[in-house]
Amino acid sequence: MEGMIQGVSYEEFIMIVGYHWQTPSAGFLPPEDSLRDMRVRAQIRPRPDAEHYPIECYIVTEYEPLIGQSKTFVILRTEAENYEGLVRESRRLQLWLRSQGIPTLFRIDPRYGLVYGSHREPVVPATTPDFPYILTVQVVTDDPGHPELALQGYVESAFRARFAELFEKYNRTKPQTFRLLGIDLSRLFRRSPGPTTRPVIPLTYDWVRRFLQNLVERHHWFDLDLSLIYSDITARDFQNVPVGVDAVALSPDRPLRFFHSVEELTRRQVA
Repeated sequence: MEGMIQGVSYEEFIMIVGYHWQTPSAGFLPPEDSLRDMRVRAQIRPRPDAEHYPIECYIVTEYEPLIGQSKTFVILRTEAENYEGLVRESRRLQLWLRSQGIPTLFRIDPRYGLVYGSHREPVVPATTPDFPYILTVQVVTDDPGHPELALQGYVESAFRARFAELFEKYNRTKPQTFRLLGIDLSRLFRRSPGPTTRPVIPLTYDWVRRFLQNLVERHHWFDLDLSLIYSDITARDFQNVPVGVDAVALSPDRPLRFFHSVEELTRRQVA
């Protein structure tokens, strides 16, 4: 079975974690080794005198049987008007993750470049407008030959130099070619989590707490709420969680996920 705790405020989560640490056997939170995905929704103000924008951060994992590994992605998403803020926050978050011993590299899309859904700095020039919502994707790895990063072969030959330029600009290393042939990399985020699906990031409650504190104290995000998805749990694991009944969802027969495709995130309203 899979389960979700959704829409819990930052303050409420910190309180629940405190109760959980004081009395681990009380079941105030499900087992943290079942925690798979998380989503943070918040508001951000680029400058003290500027209007605020909604922003979302996802940490999601899928298992890829063809390479026998789990793949974890860190996704930041906001409104198209907040392009500069998205790039800034993505790079700052990467620095924090690296300071915690978690290496990431940016996924450079074969069409859009760094920012999926935007044509402001594309690999392939286009005259169409940006999508209403835009995002960046970081892959948790230090290998530029990772199957979600080695995408140069999907770029028309006339634009491969541009792809390499953007890859090196944002990742400070040259792109590489994926070494396993015959794998369809277009299936990004089309996942069927199985019992072997575990985040590359060790998602403990202490790590999630520190992650949220970083967003509040250093990135100055506000009005945060948190959602968590668990795999391989039972209904009993949720019966003592001190949240409203509407904040818990259980799924005995199908995987829970925050989204079904990355394209969905370019059209669905943020926060």
